[in-house]
Amino acid sequence: MANFGVLMDNCTRHLYKCFSERLVNQLEAVGLPPDSSDDLIVATASANSLIIVTNNGGHFVQEVGKRVARSTKHVCTRVEGLIIVRPSDALVQERVLRAALKNLRFEGRKIGLQTVYDEALQVVVEASGPPKITRLPRCLLCDYGESKAS
Repeated sequence: MANFGVLMDNCTRHLYKCFSERLVNQLEAVGLPPDSSDDLIVATASANSLIIVTNNGGHFVQEVGKRVARSTKHVCTRVEGLIIVRPSDALVQERVLRAALKNLRFEGRKIGLQTVYDEALQVVVEASGPPKITRLPRCLLCDYGESKAS
């Protein structure tokens, strides 16, 4: 069973049906109003171990970077994952997201949402072509913890 969930940004709330029902959290489910700021959504997703799903990629990438930059060796500010769905048309978003979730590949291996969560990945879904997957910045505590374990 998954130990994570997804948080639907207000602009992608209609994409909930692309995910297992038990994974989906709308903003209201985590105590946020529909017009919440991107930084509040990032902070709430981080605190609740949720992957963010949005089509407002530029703003969220900036906010994730800001949040992670505030980490210390004692305070984790990790963001678990970010899925950016670039097409603006709702029907196209749903079609390409469904296809992308079935065909996620990272570093030569097939992955699922659990890996997006475990490895704090950013997935960018375009109208065509495979999803672009990169690592999100890691918080200092996560990096410190790994280097201490080595």
